[in-house]
Amino acid sequence: MTAPVPIPRFDTISDYHRYWSVCVPVLSINPRFLHIALDLCNTCNLRCSFCYLSLPAFRGKAIFLTAESIHRHLQHLLPFTRRLCLSCGYEPLASPHFTEILSSLAPYHIPQLDLVTNATLLSEDKIEAIIKNGVQTLRFSLDAADKTTYESMRHGACFETVIANIKRLAVRKKELGSRTPSLAMIVVLMQSTLHQLKDLVDLAKELGVASITMQHLIPFPGLHMEAQVITEKDAAPYDALIGPLHEYAQKNRIFLSAPNPFHPNPPRLDGWLLPLRSRASRLCQAIVNAQMNPSQNMQDITYGIINHGLRLVRRAYCPAHQFCRNPFNYIIMTPEGRAKACPYLDDAWLKVFDSGMPLTSVFLGDEYQALRQIMMDGGPHPAPCLKCPDCQLLNTKKRI
Repeated sequence: MTAPVPIPRFDTISDYHRYWSVCVPVLSINPRFLHIALDLCNTCNLRCSFCYLSLPAFRGKAIFLTAESIHRHLQHLLPFTRRLCLSCGYEPLASPHFTEILSSLAPYHIPQLDLVTNATLLSEDKIEAIIKNGVQTLRFSLDAADKTTYESMRHGACFETVIANIKRLAVRKKELGSRTPSLAMIVVLMQSTLHQLKDLVDLAKELGVASITMQHLIPFPGLHMEAQVITEKDAAPYDALIGPLHEYAQKNRIFLSAPNPFHPNPPRLDGWLLPLRSRASRLCQAIVNAQMNPSQNMQDITYGIINHGLRLVRRAYCPAHQFCRNPFNYIIMTPEGRAKACPYLDDAWLKVFDSGMPLTSVFLGDEYQALRQIMMDGGPHPAPCLKCPDCQLLNTKKRI
């Protein structure tokens, strides 16, 4: 058996990226390769029935990051960041520093600056800051199309307020002549809301939503939501619903992403055309993408062509086994001073850093290095990897 080859360590992000994009092409050659998920605070104004924040154990002292602290931690990473998502569990609009933080991020011209929110605190000053400081996508949670069902799940929310806030954002975009942020709806699928999904598509069209992402409920221990989970026993009604729902959303010019049917239909005879159509569509979207400037569009197209040409090299120098890319390009940062490469990793893989520590030293440090070594060696994987609900790394084929 061949002994594992230790992977090299680096002192700078540029050297790290050069190695992992050229010498061992795990990453794109685009120098903006990082994906960062950042919680601006550790609080939320709602207590949703399916969220762990409804449990008393998760209600601690409120901590709010400032623009200065974010700059201190991320100043060396943001020039390499392709996507920055403001929120990975909490409510970003609950931060008193929200508008100041957005203003401080604008000079970095991050290609994909996303905001995930429940939209209940979307005030006029925050709408102004979102539009004027380069937020490309605003993703808001809306799991039901009627007031009673929505408010029974998201305790503390007002259905009319959320709808009015989203409409006010759309009006202000038009007044400023801005095409961003685009609106995206996030829907948690539950037994009690399946019958409303078509109505949600109608509501999305009314609000000017460009895309809808539907995801299965993952029950958290202690919340007693197991009966709401859609499982194999619900295959018949779910599968009968999801196909026509995709067609209905497409008819209304809304992109719908939803969990696959439990028992998918056999592929159609013209199925081989679909990948070609998808690639052509993505190329056209890149050329006319309203969320990026022309220079950024051309860079994306150029890097895409080069990366496509590197496929043979990638196969020769990357491991033959499947592996997760999160340890190579993903950082989750919390206000409590914790960082890790995946939301499902347990505390053994957390890196606790102090208030004066740049996150560069975490990303290039021991915990991340150990995870990368595991991915290159093909194991032994941490226990959370073996039951990851997103990738199911070791029992499903994952695209490299």
